[in-house]
Amino acid sequence: MEFWSRVIIFLGKDMHALVLGGLMAAFLLGAGLWTRAARWLLSLGAGVALVLAGKLAFGFYGWSLPGLEFYVISGHAMLTAAVYPVGLSVAGAMVSPRLARWGLVAGLALALVVSVVLVLGLYHTVTETLAGAVVGLAVTAFNVRPGVQPFVSLRDRRDRGLLTVLVCVAALLPIYRALGPLKDAMWEAGARSLGVKTQYLRDIQLDVATGRPVVVILECDTS
Repeated sequence: MEFWSRVIIFLGKDMHALVLGGLMAAFLLGAGLWTRAARWLLSLGAGVALVLAGKLAFGFYGWSLPGLEFYVISGHAMLTAAVYPVGLSVAGAMVSPRLARWGLVAGLALALVVSVVLVLGLYHTVTETLAGAVVGLAVTAFNVRPGVQPFVSLRDRRDRGLLTVLVCVAALLPIYRALGPLKDAMWEAGARSLGVKTQYLRDIQLDVATGRPVVVILECDTS
């Protein structure tokens, strides 16, 4: 069970999901669907910005709603609920509109499973996970709402789109390993530029006596 839990969490890891989201945008651009690509990038970027703002508010200033056990917006839940439903529907559309609909259903199911694992695995509280899922589903709804034509066949555009994806993979693969350290460096640089001397961390532990999850807040002096 622990192995599958790690696999599921791996799917929602920020760098992995963002790379997949970027490749999907590359496919849409290569397929000539410029408006859909722009809509996808703007909506996903807005979701990421909202999650990042929440993480900065808590991590740098300790802002939270302890009564609701809300400290950050779950990036895992947000990215999973946004990237996979839309991404799998686009992948399905390469074959047929019907498979695109099944791709959307599969993506939503995966998002639900990830959300459950996040809570049961003590990665996030229920409210944090719900907040992330709501933001991610809003991104999905923006990209598959009626009138956007998300389920039209992309079979005749498939080759051009996939070629663009392959070019992007070849170009970005050498710097993929640097993304994690780069993210950490940018976080620390942001803390220094804002004059933050105390950073806040949230951990969820299982209380031995009651068997219930307990949120623990840690303060780290970075001065």
